[in-house]
Amino acid sequence: MVERLISLASGVVPELDPIETFKVAIKTGYNAVGLMVIPERDLNSNTIRELTIMSKNENIKILDIEVLMLEPGDFIDDHLRILDLGGEIGAMHSLTVSNDSDINKTSEKFNKICNHAKDCGIKSVFEFLMITKYRNLDDVINVLDLTESENKGILIDTLHFQRANHKASDIKNYNKNLFPYLQLCDGEKDLLNNEYEDYLDDALNGRSAPGEGNLPLKDIIKEFSLSLPFSLEVRSKYYRESYKNVYDRAGKVLSKTLEYLNKEI
Repeated sequence: MVERLISLASGVVPELDPIETFKVAIKTGYNAVGLMVIPERDLNSNTIRELTIMSKNENIKILDIEVLMLEPGDFIDDHLRILDLGGEIGAMHSLTVSNDSDINKTSEKFNKICNHAKDCGIKSVFEFLMITKYRNLDDVINVLDLTESENKGILIDTLHFQRANHKASDIKNYNKNLFPYLQLCDGEKDLLNNEYEDYLDDALNGRSAPGEGNLPLKDIIKEFSLSLPFSLEVRSKYYRESYKNVYDRAGKVLSKTLEYLNKEI
């Protein structure tokens, strides 16, 4: 198998702050990590200094920082502060989602993020989810078409991809350069109910490691190059309850994923 970046997503260990998440990723054998940055908790001099030191001294990539949530109303300047932190620590991508149903406002705000991210050396991606206002690939393409900056891309999460009723073959309709990495997890192929609360619970609790569910992961993965980075977004109630120790949890998710990739891809 071609060496690729396999990142510990912050959703695997949601109880941890960025410094703790970084340490878990290092100790459990990941070659990349994703960091959830909460401004009121993490945008302080001590956290920024510690993350900067760790990023320079450890042989691990920071695949992404998240989440830049666009809400109705004015642009939130903390988004730019998160990007500044990302630039300091060498983050490769920033992840944006939007609950602003005004597509012109969303694209205007995303354009500001894209431009600032470029100055920080970061690629901006926009994610679609059934629990936001932008729920499928076409929704995001419409946002990107209105976004002037070229520093833009799309993040596919395999669970949300399935919930949007996409097929792996749909990816052929888009420029592959729009997809710089993939959020990978398994789960149930279908939901019994299609209400907001069901989609939310599914996203926060219902995921599993690759090979443990019945999503068409193999078909999706084969649409991309063998070097495409994976973020292991296994946000799972089962894993949180079965592996209280965060090191055990992160290590198990990685080992199950590598077992699946070695067997199937």
